Amino acid sequence: MKLLVKGEHNFFLFQGIVYYYIKALSGGFYSPIKNKHSSNSSSYYIYNSWFDVLKEKVLSSEYTGLAKKMKNLFTGWMVTTNIAILTSQKERKDRDLSRYDFEYLEKYKPIFLIEHCDNYNSYLVHLADDYEYLFTQALDYYNTFIIFNYENMLRTIKRYFVIDEYDISKEIKIIVNNYENDDFIPKMLESYEKLEDNQK
Repeated sequence: MKLLVKGEHNFFLFQGIVYYYIKALSGGFYSPIKNKHSSNSSSYYIYNSWFDVLKEKVLSSEYTGLAKKMKNLFTGWMVTTNIAILTSQKERKDRDLSRYDFEYLEKYKPIFLIEHCDNYNSYLVHLADDYEYLFTQALDYYNTFIIFNYENMLRTIKRYFVIDEYDISKEIKIIVNNYENDDFIPKMLESYEKLEDNQK
């Protein structure tokens, strides 16, 4: 899979696609949804409490094999994308890099290929094998909240956590009726352009 990301701001958003996905699996249970109710209403706090109950139940269960595999790829994703950002800043000379930044570039090596183009203002990302799978799983995760309903939320939770539907069905129904997707999702998903898919 080959992806084009134009501009550093978009690249940070692109990096966040996997960053927030993995944060969801690592205890934060980050879900790109927001409470439908006004923050100064009692309903807002009531349904936040229901969401807290759901998070506690889910996060106290075991990870599936898929979740473990995706979490293990997190460091490689962050190191490679951080190197791409620092390299771009170094070559453009639009920011003074710190000693730590230079040490980071010396210490770590990228796991997958990111090429720079357009005078280091654009990034050509090459994803294959595990990292292509990681990226497509992250996209699938966000689609849960774009089409936000009971079936999608349950399916996503059960992909990553070993938990019985009966234990969380009530909470999911309440959350689906009182939450909606956040505007942050489209910003991340519009940060890149897909140039080609790998042929399987």
